Amino acid sequence: MKQLFMALMLCLFIFPSYANAEKCDYIFTDDEIEKELDNLLEGGTYKDKAGSGVFCVAYEDLIKLQFNLKDGKINGGMGINVYYEKDKPAIEVYTNDYNLFKYVDELYDDNDMLNFEVLKNKKIDVTSKVYYENGNVAMTCNMKNGNGDCISYLESGAMEMYLPISNYAINGITEVYDEDGNVAMTCNMKNGNGDCISYLESGAMEMYLPISNYAINGITEVYDEDGKLWSTITYKDDKIISAECANTISARLRPGGLKWTKAEISNWENGLEVKCGY
Repeated sequence: MKQLFMALMLCLFIFPSYANAEKCDYIFTDDEIEKELDNLLEGGTYKDKAGSGVFCVAYEDLIKLQFNLKDGKINGGMGINVYYEKDKPAIEVYTNDYNLFKYVDELYDDNDMLNFEVLKNKKIDVTSKVYYENGNVAMTCNMKNGNGDCISYLESGAMEMYLPISNYAINGITEVYDEDGNVAMTCNMKNGNGDCISYLESGAMEMYLPISNYAINGITEVYDEDGKLWSTITYKDDKIISAECANTISARLRPGGLKWTKAEISNWENGLEVKCGY
Protein backbone atom coordinates (compact mmCIF):
# COMPACT_ATOMS: atom_id res chain seq x y z
CA MET A 1 0.00 0.00 0.00
CA LYS A 2 2.89 2.36 0.76
CA GLN A 3 4.16 2.07 -2.82
CA LEU A 4 0.72 2.83 -4.20
CA PHE A 5 0.60 6.16 -2.41
CA MET A 6 4.20 6.93 -3.38
CA ALA A 7 3.09 6.49 -6.96
CA LEU A 8 0.27 8.95 -6.25
CA MET A 9 2.82 11.46 -4.92
CA LEU A 10 4.73 11.03 -8.13
CA CYS A 11 1.62 11.96 -10.11
CA LEU A 12 1.13 15.12 -8.11
CA PHE A 13 4.69 16.43 -8.20
CA ILE A 14 6.36 15.36 -11.41
CA PHE A 15 5.25 16.32 -14.91
CA PRO A 16 1.84 14.63 -15.00
CA SER A 17 1.17 12.38 -18.05
CA TYR A 18 -1.08 9.89 -19.84
CA ALA A 19 -1.03 6.70 -21.88
CA ASN A 20 -3.39 4.67 -23.98
CA ALA A 21 -4.86 1.85 -21.91
CA GLU A 22 -3.84 -1.68 -22.84
CA LYS A 23 -5.73 -4.88 -22.21
CA CYS A 24 -4.91 -6.21 -18.74
CA ASP A 25 -3.35 -9.66 -18.48
CA TYR A 26 -3.47 -9.54 -14.67
CA ILE A 27 -5.81 -7.53 -12.46
CA PHE A 28 -4.84 -7.25 -8.80
CA THR A 29 -7.43 -8.14 -6.20
CA ASP A 30 -7.57 -6.13 -2.95
CA ASP A 31 -5.61 -8.89 -1.17
CA GLU A 32 -2.94 -8.93 -3.88
CA ILE A 33 -2.47 -5.17 -3.60
CA GLU A 34 -1.30 -5.77 -0.03
CA LYS A 35 0.71 -8.93 -0.74
CA GLU A 36 2.10 -8.61 -4.26
CA LEU A 37 2.28 -4.94 -5.31
CA ASP A 38 5.53 -4.13 -3.50
CA ASN A 39 7.19 -7.20 -5.02
CA LEU A 40 6.06 -6.20 -8.50
CA LEU A 41 7.18 -2.58 -8.16
CA GLU A 42 10.48 -3.27 -6.44
CA GLY A 43 11.62 -6.50 -8.05
CA GLY A 44 9.41 -7.17 -11.04
CA THR A 45 8.13 -10.40 -9.49
CA TYR A 46 4.56 -11.70 -9.25
CA LYS A 47 3.82 -14.75 -7.10
CA ASP A 48 7.56 -15.39 -6.75
CA LYS A 49 8.15 -15.40 -10.51
CA ALA A 50 9.45 -12.78 -12.93
CA GLY A 51 6.39 -10.87 -14.12
CA SER A 52 5.48 -10.74 -17.80
CA GLY A 53 2.45 -9.06 -19.31
CA VAL A 54 0.22 -6.09 -18.53
CA PHE A 55 -0.51 -5.75 -14.80
CA CYS A 56 -3.39 -3.52 -13.66
CA VAL A 57 -4.19 -2.19 -10.20
CA ALA A 58 -7.26 -0.23 -9.11
CA TYR A 59 -7.79 1.30 -5.69
CA GLU A 60 -11.37 2.37 -4.89
CA ASP A 61 -11.77 3.58 -8.51
CA LEU A 62 -9.66 6.63 -7.60
CA ILE A 63 -6.14 5.41 -8.40
CA LYS A 64 -5.29 3.08 -11.28
CA LEU A 65 -1.83 1.78 -12.17
CA GLN A 66 -0.74 -0.16 -15.23
CA PHE A 67 2.62 -1.90 -15.77
CA ASN A 68 3.88 -3.61 -18.87
CA LEU A 69 6.59 -6.09 -17.89
CA LYS A 70 8.58 -8.76 -19.71
CA ASP A 71 10.62 -11.22 -17.67
CA GLY A 72 10.44 -8.90 -14.69
CA LYS A 73 11.74 -5.86 -16.55
CA ILE A 74 10.04 -2.75 -17.83
CA ASN A 75 8.58 -3.22 -21.29
CA GLY A 76 6.66 -0.17 -22.40
CA GLY A 77 6.42 1.91 -19.26
CA MET A 78 4.05 2.65 -16.43
CA GLY A 79 0.61 4.24 -16.56
CA ILE A 80 -0.93 6.05 -13.58
CA ASN A 81 -4.45 7.46 -13.49
CA VAL A 82 -5.89 9.42 -10.58
CA TYR A 83 -9.58 10.39 -10.37
CA TYR A 84 -11.57 13.04 -8.51
CA GLU A 85 -14.32 10.43 -8.39
CA LYS A 86 -15.23 7.39 -10.46
CA ASP A 87 -14.76 8.08 -14.20
CA LYS A 88 -13.82 11.71 -13.50
CA PRO A 89 -10.06 11.98 -14.26
CA ALA A 90 -7.74 14.27 -12.32
CA ILE A 91 -4.33 13.13 -13.57
CA GLU A 92 -3.24 10.73 -16.30
CA VAL A 93 0.43 9.74 -16.31
CA TYR A 94 2.78 7.64 -18.40
CA THR A 95 6.51 7.24 -17.77
CA ASN A 96 9.08 4.95 -19.32
CA ASP A 97 10.52 4.06 -15.89
CA TYR A 98 8.21 2.38 -13.39
CA ASN A 99 11.02 2.55 -10.79
CA LEU A 100 10.72 6.33 -10.71
CA PHE A 101 8.78 6.27 -7.44
CA LYS A 102 11.87 4.80 -5.72
CA TYR A 103 13.81 8.04 -6.06
CA VAL A 104 10.93 10.52 -5.89
CA ASP A 105 12.71 12.23 -2.96
CA GLU A 106 15.63 13.05 -5.27
CA LEU A 107 13.46 14.87 -7.79
CA TYR A 108 13.50 18.18 -5.88
CA ASP A 109 16.33 20.40 -4.70
CA ASP A 110 16.50 22.47 -1.51
CA ASN A 111 14.30 25.14 -3.13
CA ASP A 112 11.57 22.61 -3.99
CA MET A 113 12.46 22.98 -7.66
CA LEU A 114 12.28 19.97 -9.95
CA ASN A 115 15.77 18.53 -10.31
CA PHE A 116 16.29 18.14 -14.04
CA GLU A 117 19.66 16.48 -13.44
CA VAL A 118 17.86 13.47 -11.92
CA LEU A 119 15.56 13.27 -14.93
CA LYS A 120 18.60 13.45 -17.20
CA ASN A 121 20.67 10.89 -15.29
CA LYS A 122 17.77 8.42 -15.17
CA LYS A 123 16.84 9.17 -18.81
CA ILE A 124 13.18 9.53 -17.84
CA ASP A 125 10.51 10.18 -20.48
CA VAL A 126 7.13 11.46 -19.35
CA THR A 127 3.88 12.51 -21.04
CA SER A 128 0.94 13.85 -19.09
CA LYS A 129 -2.46 15.43 -18.64
CA VAL A 130 -3.94 17.14 -15.59
CA TYR A 131 -7.62 18.07 -15.41
CA TYR A 132 -9.73 20.62 -13.55
CA GLU A 133 -12.76 19.27 -11.73
CA ASN A 134 -14.98 20.68 -14.50
CA GLY A 135 -13.27 18.31 -16.93
CA ASN A 136 -11.19 20.90 -18.79
CA VAL A 137 -7.48 20.22 -19.26
CA ALA A 138 -5.27 22.09 -16.78
CA MET A 139 -1.86 21.03 -18.13
CA THR A 140 -0.23 18.77 -20.68
CA CYS A 141 3.46 17.77 -20.72
CA ASN A 142 5.33 15.69 -23.24
CA MET A 143 9.01 14.85 -22.86
CA LYS A 144 10.93 12.28 -24.91
CA ASN A 145 14.71 11.92 -24.82
CA GLY A 146 14.82 15.07 -22.72
CA ASN A 147 12.96 17.23 -25.23
CA GLY A 148 9.37 18.47 -25.31
CA ASP A 149 7.14 21.06 -23.71
CA CYS A 150 4.48 21.75 -21.10
CA ILE A 151 1.37 23.87 -21.64
CA SER A 152 -0.91 24.97 -18.81
CA TYR A 153 -4.45 26.27 -19.26
CA LEU A 154 -6.83 28.45 -17.30
CA GLU A 155 -10.02 26.82 -16.08
CA SER A 156 -11.84 28.60 -18.93
CA GLY A 157 -9.72 26.62 -21.41
CA ALA A 158 -7.52 29.55 -22.50
CA MET A 159 -3.76 28.93 -22.57
CA GLU A 160 -1.95 30.19 -19.48
CA MET A 161 1.71 29.19 -19.96
CA TYR A 162 4.03 27.61 -22.50
CA LEU A 163 7.21 25.96 -21.20
CA PRO A 164 9.83 24.62 -23.68
CA ILE A 165 12.11 21.76 -22.57
CA SER A 166 15.27 20.53 -24.29
CA ASN A 167 18.09 18.32 -23.06
CA TYR A 168 16.24 17.84 -19.77
CA ALA A 169 16.19 21.58 -18.98
CA ILE A 170 13.95 24.62 -19.51
CA ASN A 171 15.36 26.20 -22.65
CA GLY A 172 13.90 28.93 -24.81
CA ILE A 173 11.14 31.50 -24.44
CA THR A 174 8.52 30.79 -21.78
CA GLU A 175 5.30 32.79 -22.06
CA VAL A 176 2.58 33.38 -19.46
CA TYR A 177 -0.82 34.81 -20.45
CA ASP A 178 -3.61 36.53 -18.55
CA GLU A 179 -7.31 35.69 -18.83
CA ASP A 180 -7.68 38.03 -21.82
CA GLY A 181 -4.89 36.32 -23.74
CA ASN A 182 -2.40 39.14 -23.20
CA VAL A 183 1.23 38.32 -22.41
CA ALA A 184 1.69 38.73 -18.64
CA MET A 185 5.27 37.46 -18.45
CA THR A 186 8.07 36.22 -20.70
CA CYS A 187 11.18 34.31 -19.63
CA ASN A 188 14.26 33.63 -21.72
CA MET A 189 15.92 30.53 -20.26
CA LYS A 190 18.98 28.42 -21.01
CA ASN A 191 19.66 25.42 -18.79
CA GLY A 192 17.82 27.02 -15.88
CA ASN A 193 19.44 30.44 -16.21
CA GLY A 194 18.16 33.64 -17.78
CA ASP A 195 15.66 36.36 -16.92
CA CYS A 196 11.94 37.08 -16.77
CA ILE A 197 9.96 40.23 -17.48
CA SER A 198 6.40 40.75 -16.25
CA TYR A 199 4.01 43.28 -17.77
CA LEU A 200 1.19 45.53 -16.59
CA GLU A 201 -2.22 45.33 -18.27
CA SER A 202 -1.18 48.35 -20.36
CA GLY A 203 1.71 46.32 -21.79
CA ALA A 204 4.35 48.35 -19.96
CA MET A 205 7.12 46.48 -18.13
CA GLU A 206 6.32 45.81 -14.48
CA MET A 207 9.25 43.74 -13.19
CA TYR A 208 12.63 42.45 -14.32
CA LEU A 209 13.73 39.24 -12.58
CA PRO A 210 17.18 37.61 -13.00
CA ILE A 211 17.08 33.80 -12.85
CA SER A 212 19.87 31.35 -12.08
CA ASN A 213 19.51 27.65 -11.32
CA TYR A 214 15.72 28.03 -11.74
CA ALA A 215 15.49 30.54 -8.86
CA ILE A 216 15.33 34.34 -8.60
CA ASN A 217 18.86 35.48 -7.81
CA GLY A 218 20.17 39.02 -7.87
CA ILE A 219 18.54 42.44 -8.11
CA THR A 220 14.94 42.54 -9.28
CA GLU A 221 13.68 45.85 -10.68
CA VAL A 222 10.08 47.02 -10.18
CA TYR A 223 8.62 49.81 -12.33
CA ASP A 224 5.59 52.07 -11.92
CA GLU A 225 2.88 52.68 -14.52
CA ASP A 226 4.88 55.60 -15.96
CA GLY A 227 7.89 53.39 -16.62
CA LYS A 228 9.97 54.81 -13.78
CA LEU A 229 12.00 52.57 -11.50
CA TRP A 230 9.93 52.18 -8.32
CA SER A 231 12.03 49.82 -6.23
CA THR A 232 14.83 47.26 -6.32
CA ILE A 233 14.61 43.92 -4.50
CA THR A 234 17.60 41.65 -3.92
CA TYR A 235 16.88 37.92 -3.99
CA LYS A 236 18.89 34.83 -3.17
CA ASP A 237 17.35 31.48 -4.11
CA ASP A 238 13.84 33.00 -4.34
CA LYS A 239 14.11 34.65 -0.92
CA ILE A 240 14.27 38.42 -0.38
CA ILE A 241 17.53 39.57 1.21
CA SER A 242 16.84 43.31 1.08
CA ALA A 243 14.75 45.90 -0.76
CA GLU A 244 14.62 49.64 -1.17
CA CYS A 245 12.52 52.33 -2.78
CA ALA A 246 14.00 54.04 -5.81
CA ASN A 247 11.87 57.10 -6.51
CA THR A 248 12.85 60.62 -5.42
CA ILE A 249 9.65 61.21 -3.43
CA SER A 250 10.53 58.40 -1.05
CA ALA A 251 13.99 59.93 -0.53
CA ARG A 252 12.34 63.02 0.94
CA LEU A 253 9.89 61.01 3.02
CA ARG A 254 12.59 58.69 4.38
CA PRO A 255 15.63 60.82 5.15
CA GLY A 256 18.70 58.76 5.97
CA GLY A 257 17.71 55.64 4.07
CA LEU A 258 15.32 54.07 1.56
CA LYS A 259 15.51 50.45 2.67
CA TRP A 260 12.34 48.49 3.35
CA THR A 261 11.59 47.33 6.86
CA LYS A 262 11.15 43.62 7.66
CA ALA A 263 7.42 44.27 7.89
CA GLU A 264 7.35 45.79 4.41
CA ILE A 265 9.32 42.85 2.98
CA SER A 266 6.87 40.47 4.64
CA ASN A 267 3.94 42.43 3.17
CA TRP A 268 5.45 42.21 -0.31
CA GLU A 269 6.03 38.46 0.02
CA ASN A 270 2.40 38.03 1.05
CA GLY A 271 1.00 40.14 -1.78
CA LEU A 272 0.20 43.15 0.38
CA GLU A 273 0.81 46.80 -0.52
CA VAL A 274 4.16 48.48 0.09
CA LYS A 275 4.33 52.27 -0.31
CA CYS A 276 7.32 54.11 -1.68
CA GLY A 277 6.10 57.66 -1.25
CA TYR A 278 3.02 57.34 -3.46
